[in-house]
Amino acid sequence: MTGVAPHESGMYTNAQSASTGTRRANAHIVINDVPHLTTLFKENGYHNVGAGKIYHRWVSDEAEHSKHYHDFMPELVIPDKIKEHGDGYAGYKFYPFPVDNPVVDNLGHKSGQSLVAGAVDRNTNMFDKKMPDELIADWLCNKLLELGKTVNPKPFFMTAGFLRPHVPYTAPQEYFDAIDRDKITLPSVDDMLDIPEYGKAMTMGLIPGGDHKAVSDLGEEYWKDLMHGYLASIAFVDDQLGKVLRALNDSGNAENTWIFVMSDHGQNFGEKQNWRKMCLWDESTRTPLIVSPPRGAKKKVTVDQVVSLLDVYPTLCSISNLPQHNKIAGQSLLPIINNAPYRRSERTVLISWHYKNYAVKASRYKLIQYRDGSEELYDTQEDPLERTNLITQNKFQPIVESLRSHIPSSPSLPVGMSEWKGDSLDAIVGKVNS
Repeated sequence: MTGVAPHESGMYTNAQSASTGTRRANAHIVINDVPHLTTLFKENGYHNVGAGKIYHRWVSDEAEHSKHYHDFMPELVIPDKIKEHGDGYAGYKFYPFPVDNPVVDNLGHKSGQSLVAGAVDRNTNMFDKKMPDELIADWLCNKLLELGKTVNPKPFFMTAGFLRPHVPYTAPQEYFDAIDRDKITLPSVDDMLDIPEYGKAMTMGLIPGGDHKAVSDLGEEYWKDLMHGYLASIAFVDDQLGKVLRALNDSGNAENTWIFVMSDHGQNFGEKQNWRKMCLWDESTRTPLIVSPPRGAKKKVTVDQVVSLLDVYPTLCSISNLPQHNKIAGQSLLPIINNAPYRRSERTVLISWHYKNYAVKASRYKLIQYRDGSEELYDTQEDPLERTNLITQNKFQPIVESLRSHIPSSPSLPVGMSEWKGDSLDAIVGKVNS
């Protein structure tokens, strides 16, 4: 929300600092001279409305929200019956678990009470028979209709933070019924021989043996259940987005509203034995990015171009003629949007995970460099699944050197550290090596 890259801000992760024990989630403290995107619009005359998980911790402090919004959906109050059932994860924001699923206690508690899937019962452990994303959609729909009735309205800036398809992979039964489970195929995972130790450590996570061992111990049917739940969750949240878009249309504001649809990360389902996200491979780092200009402006096109979510901040500034601060890391996508079909440019994008672990993505090749100097190189055109590490082949060294030039030489230390003392990833590397 600040447009600043992690190697500049020190905001590499929301995890706990191994050396200080402090959280690194307070971006407004770390980057106190940079306006958040929401604040920028609010300070420039926009009426700001928001709901759901916009910031990672889903802050419920009204004073904090007032800095960014005129109107923000109140935090959901958890009914006692949900607390009694223990049917929640991460402060209950991502509830509910599947009803009466025996593996919740088995695998769920091993892997952070989250890597589970299944249908939910609307009559059990729900808010008025609805999931949080349904309530978020309802609230936003009402706000859009209210804005449509406003006399002499201000321009508005609305942010919607839907939760699904975040773990646990749950949705109402009808969304599971719509997905043919028999057509789901499991990914290949036998792809670790040419992966450096830090890459292997990222797949381990924080539970003994890693998520992949926990899932494998339960068998392929459970693995397929997780993928089924993920697809059902996507279908479910797609419906919620559809409700909001219909309300925008009914409000009369669709003709002059820009819409951006994106996700914060992809998802692994055992590829390279990795689950969830938290790695530098494409399954986790690629995300949807859909931009819809005001109705009638452009035909539907797909642009084959490497871009970054950091580009969203300067793009919105360009569209709205708002000032941009000098720490902006991204590039405005407006030239691409205005000139589609667009000729692909040779741009590179830098991705980071934890301190001094980077991926450099270009149009064809991708370099991963870990903090110990070990590397991976992939030809994503010929090898989109990133199964063959080319780093040892001499003929690719000019490409490697070119990609290396984009890696920061002196990145900021993680917030809370005055010197590098290691973190949880280093500890996992030690276990991998042993």
